[in-house]
Amino acid sequence: MRLSFLAHEPGRKVSLVGAIVITALAGACGSGRAVTGAGTSAPVTYAAGKPAPPPGYVPSTVAPAKAECTNADLHLVDTWGGGLDGYRGQAIEFQNSSHSSCFLAGLPAIRLNTSTGSSQDVTPGAYGSQRLTVPAGQYLFIAFGVPASCTSPAQDVSSVDVLLPGGTVDAAGKMILTCGPPKALDFAASPIETGPSA
Repeated sequence: MRLSFLAHEPGRKVSLVGAIVITALAGACGSGRAVTGAGTSAPVTYAAGKPAPPPGYVPSTVAPAKAECTNADLHLVDTWGGGLDGYRGQAIEFQNSSHSSCFLAGLPAIRLNTSTGSSQDVTPGAYGSQRLTVPAGQYLFIAFGVPASCTSPAQDVSSVDVLLPGGTVDAAGKMILTCGPPKALDFAASPIETGPSA
């Protein structure tokens, strides 16, 4: 199971499997086509400060959506625990199962419910006002967490409420809550499913 949150941006999950895929990459370099690959080997990830994109990778451009995403559009695909940039926490992935692009005006409100009956809201930071377009069939990635250096007081998160326009989506808790309010770590759209079940 992959616990890292890092493989979520377009093109960041690329499987290189044998000579067939290597040949496909070489062919794509000449044509300018985007290559995302397919297979069962460990994914290659890249981001700021990480290895460069693979040969043939071409970032896609997305036209702004006109309709806001609702809970009817975004289907919960997966949720898992992991870590990112000195934080440990949880990632949640949705898929836009509608037939058209939609947008979110900012990170949805997220509430973590603990096994003791208390709750804490995720602090959105800059993601609170970040407009994000999720094309039809593509994925919405959200990650949040607490500093990995802090160990107490610790409470198990039993469930997570994501307050989308139109209604609340319930997700299973996959993290330990420590050190006060958790912080939003990422909020992005991707053409590739990146959860552990992908």
